[in-house]
Amino acid sequence: MDMKQDEREGIDDFVMRVRKKHQRINWDTMKDKYSLNDLMIGVTITRGTTSVNIREYCLSRSGVPNLDDVLAKGRSRESMKQHDREMIGNTDTAGREITFKSEPAFTVKSRYGKYIAKFDLEKNQKAMFDTNRKCKFCGFDWPRPKGPTSCPAWGKECRKCVQKNHFARCCKEEKFKDSKKTSSESSDSDEGTVGHVYEIGSRTHERVIVKVEEKRVDFSIDTGSSSVIMTKQTYLDFNKNQDISLNRTGVKLTPYGFDNPLNLLAEWAVYSIAQTKKGRSPKLQDVLEEYEDRFSGIGTLKDKRGKIKCVKIQVDPAVRPVAQPYRLPPIHLEDKLIKELDKWEDSNATETGPIIEKIPEDQPTTWLSNLVVTPKKFKPGQDIKDMEVRPSVDMRCPNKAIRTTKCHITTILEVRRKLQKAGATRFTKLDIHRGYLNMVLNPDSRDITSHHTPRGPRRFTRMNYGTKSAAETFQKEISEALEGLEGVLNISDDILVYGKHEEEHDHNVEETLKRCRERDIRLGPEKCEFNLPEVTYYGYVFSGNGMKPDPRKVETLKNAEPPANVSELRSFLGMAGYSSPFIPHYSEKTARLRDLLVEKEY
Repeated sequence: MDMKQDEREGIDDFVMRVRKKHQRINWDTMKDKYSLNDLMIGVTITRGTTSVNIREYCLSRSGVPNLDDVLAKGRSRESMKQHDREMIGNTDTAGREITFKSEPAFTVKSRYGKYIAKFDLEKNQKAMFDTNRKCKFCGFDWPRPKGPTSCPAWGKECRKCVQKNHFARCCKEEKFKDSKKTSSESSDSDEGTVGHVYEIGSRTHERVIVKVEEKRVDFSIDTGSSSVIMTKQTYLDFNKNQDISLNRTGVKLTPYGFDNPLNLLAEWAVYSIAQTKKGRSPKLQDVLEEYEDRFSGIGTLKDKRGKIKCVKIQVDPAVRPVAQPYRLPPIHLEDKLIKELDKWEDSNATETGPIIEKIPEDQPTTWLSNLVVTPKKFKPGQDIKDMEVRPSVDMRCPNKAIRTTKCHITTILEVRRKLQKAGATRFTKLDIHRGYLNMVLNPDSRDITSHHTPRGPRRFTRMNYGTKSAAETFQKEISEALEGLEGVLNISDDILVYGKHEEEHDHNVEETLKRCRERDIRLGPEKCEFNLPEVTYYGYVFSGNGMKPDPRKVETLKNAEPPANVSELRSFLGMAGYSSPFIPHYSEKTARLRDLLVEKEY
């Protein structure tokens, strides 16, 4: 039969067209019609294919060519041709896009006439990366002086082929795309089709990770289909515990291009699924579940050996201690203050015990300050009865005696340079829960934190907010704890993790959480953001395109009222100065305003 493969026609479409054509021929007079049917299909493909390699393969076979091998060779050839076109920038964007995947899928002809089917790709296709400079298992720098076990991918499971010791980006099962115009007759009813086409449409369908019987499955959503099919083997994999029952079904699903319906064994209804949180890849989701203990409680900072680190507050002995008289807290906040102090005084508040403790009776009270009670911001829909307070110590007098140790704090310009140098495109922001309280105070340094409470004098066992040296000490300790990690930086309690691509980013997040577990650093989940294309960090927005000002700060600056006094002018200039890198000729434009702050003698 004289059928030719079109230059723009993929091997799967050509084989499907040949099969459909041969089904119209009556082979009832033949004794072995299926064998002869396969033979005629093989002959037609051999004569009509545009691929010399496929024709040579078919002619070299003594019997009927194996159609699965023919399809595999054709897909591999098309994949390589598509990759070559992409590398020379000659991609054909005409027509509608068909995306082929290696995952098991199904086909359904929807009521709108669109066909959805899958293609099982041949394994062991050529990986698209340079092995001369990059590791073929993780995609990072190669060779590794410490051997293969130092590779980030060592022991990790690929999300694509479920094999170990390589990342998905380096998997040999490559995805490929092909463009092809197609048409189909519309239908009012959903009609099942065979598993060959995964997706045909003007855009790629959204995909999510869902849990089916506590197992993660990659699903395509909003495909327009009303039926989902799976193989018997897939069902057996899900039902290893024999706890899923099947029901008989009368549904008939007919494969596209065939006359006979599929042999459906049974049906299984899934009533409850759980979607993973937005912005988290399957790999990252697994990492977060593994380190779930890092997102609760208050940490206790430790050194490399796992020993608790006790920080000291340097006090100038020449400064005379001040014991202030007791100052009553606001009456409407007193009950909430006592409730919060009870949490701090709980012996199980931290690993080392309470956050505040009673002053030993045999120790004189030289320093004594008062508490400052600040209401926390209301959350949307929160009742005033549920309002929380944030107690802190008025450290103005003790700070006069506290000596500070200078410590370098990462600047925004340094952040910008590091991200540009790394070519970062994916970001995660981690917040250390109750930052300063992660540091244990040396017993000799606790006296200066003594303060009044409604239940008598107490003192801190952890570094408290308001202490003059707290910021420098905290920055120093956290920087030392994260030292040696790639793609990680911090400013105070905000940790920024970044990577050039998703695999590198997820690896860096995993290593950071591992270090947090080793040093017992706890994180606040409500302030953490994961796997973002751009992130807001200390008033600036960072992305793969560089740095830009926070739109909220720009809007505030635009809507600011003209300053009416010196204090408001200083505030305005401080706010404008934060965005000065993005304001051309900022110094010239603000020169007259800054002159108003200069005290002149007349």
